[in-house]
Amino acid sequence: MEKVFRIVPYGLVIYFLLANLLLYVVYQPLIGRIRETPAGKVYFLNPIFDRYDYNYYLSAIKSGIEGKYNWTDPFTTEETKPGYFFTFYLVSGRAGSLFRLPPYIIYHLSQILAIELYFLAVYLIASLIFKRQLALWMCILAIFGTIAPLVLFGEIFAFITYIPFWIWFGSLGRLMIPPHHIFGQALLILTIFSFIKFYRTDLKKYLLTTLASLFIGGITYTPIILVFLIALPGAYLWFIVRDYFTDKHRRPQIQQVYGVILVCVFALGFGALARFLTGRGFPWNMYIDWEIEMWNNNPQFNKSLPLVFGILPLLAIPALIRSLIRNKFEEVFLVFWAVLPFMLMPFGDILGIGKFRFLTLAPSVPLAALSVKTIFQLIPRIKPLFFITEDEIRQYSKAMNFPVHYGMCPCAKT
Repeated sequence: MEKVFRIVPYGLVIYFLLANLLLYVVYQPLIGRIRETPAGKVYFLNPIFDRYDYNYYLSAIKSGIEGKYNWTDPFTTEETKPGYFFTFYLVSGRAGSLFRLPPYIIYHLSQILAIELYFLAVYLIASLIFKRQLALWMCILAIFGTIAPLVLFGEIFAFITYIPFWIWFGSLGRLMIPPHHIFGQALLILTIFSFIKFYRTDLKKYLLTTLASLFIGGITYTPIILVFLIALPGAYLWFIVRDYFTDKHRRPQIQQVYGVILVCVFALGFGALARFLTGRGFPWNMYIDWEIEMWNNNPQFNKSLPLVFGILPLLAIPALIRSLIRNKFEEVFLVFWAVLPFMLMPFGDILGIGKFRFLTLAPSVPLAALSVKTIFQLIPRIKPLFFITEDEIRQYSKAMNFPVHYGMCPCAKT
């Protein structure tokens, strides 16, 4: 058994057991509905809260099964232009056709595989940032960290007359989102993992894997490019400017500068392509306009925003401040990634993006990392006076040559 744990860390085993237990809970409503389906009836495994989009995704999978490389809206009689936004489902359909699987089975298999990839990506970046024990805690916070208590949202009709948007950001909800969302977030995390490896080593192979994972993630879920268009250059600019004023003899390494520029330009190319494709007319422009109207002009959305990630933002604040002061690039990048969704909220209309998309940039991962830094690295360094022992006071008084009056000291006796 010891040999097994030398190869596979025990933290990874514990984490995957806990994470897949959560996945099992997520699928319990679906399993329950399968069991309740009457004899002679067919249940197409549609998620309870996502029937409309689910049918769209099944149609894209069906197009993939038929060997198509693009998707045309099948639910309108109006003339529409084919789109390339459902690449994940088109590829899933082609892969599933090899085994002659129906679209609804392909959908759920692809979702489970995407979730498992997300679990793995979270563990990889956690193990890159922390050693084993703290990496496990970061994984647990990233996966199980959830929204604030429901009563704080103040929506008395939630779950009665409507399903609130913030349910998708609880620990269960983040796994219930459409598979291309969770797959895109997994690729976002893997891209950042590869870039940090490149930044540490200057090895070109990590830069290539960064671009490859960004390419796959960009065509799967385009909003993730915002992290590399805004957070990455913003963090690097903060790092080099502050570094210049604190140590004018240090200069940025040219290979790292080229790497940052190349990744940003690559992401910019995806942004231009997405803008071109959505500007081709109906129905793609309609979806953009609908999202902006749905989320950007919703006062309840703005009100609920601070509660979406529960206690993680509060726990992250001390480490966030410390990371900006220490000015290590990796930590600064985590900070910019964590706060990016909140920074972008006022600019949704200008960018032409629904605010909801900003919250799907996997911010729970950097928030979990910063929270772990606060809990396990900062708080233990703060030793209140109430926990100072008499022996420690005697030693300090001898060193500083001053008398001790215990009547004025709330110390604990040893």
